[in-house]
Amino acid sequence: MGVFRDIEMEYEGQTYTVTPSNRLLRRIEGEVSIMAMFSKFQSGKPVISELAFVIAVFLNSANAGVTEDEVAQELNWDLVHNNGDGIKSLMSSVSEMVTPVDKVKKPQPSKGKSSE
Repeated sequence: MGVFRDIEMEYEGQTYTVTPSNRLLRRIEGEVSIMAMFSKFQSGKPVISELAFVIAVFLNSANAGVTEDEVAQELNWDLVHNNGDGIKSLMSSVSEMVTPVDKVKKPQPSKGKSSE
């Protein structure tokens, strides 16, 4: 099991299973700060170009074959015609992808006295 969880992303009627990895996240972070992107989104000022890049990288890691410009066009359309509901959904997916899965904790031996 990896550190991050697989996420299914819907794009243009297709479902893609994205498997995030630290390597993929480092590639994205080389261009866009994911945390800063979330902060801008939370303040009501999403930067479509940053989100388009992140979404394109994730989708292309699942062999979607999309360009940033295609994703940006879809995001802008969603913002104008759909109140950004699709953007909210995509941000939620990105948030899930970059949040590490909780480690399964191994049972610890009890430190009490043994009953003899």
